[in-house]
Amino acid sequence: MRLVDHSGRDAPEVALRLVRERGNAGEPFANAIGIKFSLPLSSPARVGRDSNAARAELAEAEAQVELLRQQLALDAVAARRDIEAATRRGALAASRATLGKDTLQLTQKAFDLGEAELQTLLRARAAGLDAEAELERSALDRAAAISRLRQALGVMP
Repeated sequence: MRLVDHSGRDAPEVALRLVRERGNAGEPFANAIGIKFSLPLSSPARVGRDSNAARAELAEAEAQVELLRQQLALDAVAARRDIEAATRRGALAASRATLGKDTLQLTQKAFDLGEAELQTLLRARAAGLDAEAELERSALDRAAAISRLRQALGVMP
């Protein structure tokens, strides 16, 4: 806007042209040199057009900035919700992992005493491993949600 307001006219132009041509193969070359100089004068119509175009670009840029601000705010809200959900899933996974460990210990004791069969012990181990894997996944999901929140807030890693 400042550039348009301070420039009342276009910049002057200087052009140099050199042409070498001949009609037939046996004729000598004809050389021509041309110089063009233009000094544009200020016109209210051109200044108004340029000013209006600059104002339109400014309004469009301001609208885009506002849309981006709104999108970033929505992204931050969504990331906070993802963090809360991942935290809840993590707590559930931790309790499931604890129960899986307890079940495995009891099943191992029962197997050692001959009261449980191998299949039951293997199921308990598989359930314990699944619970541990779910706990790790929930921790990764929470870390990813925190990363998305930081990105939405503009925090550099």
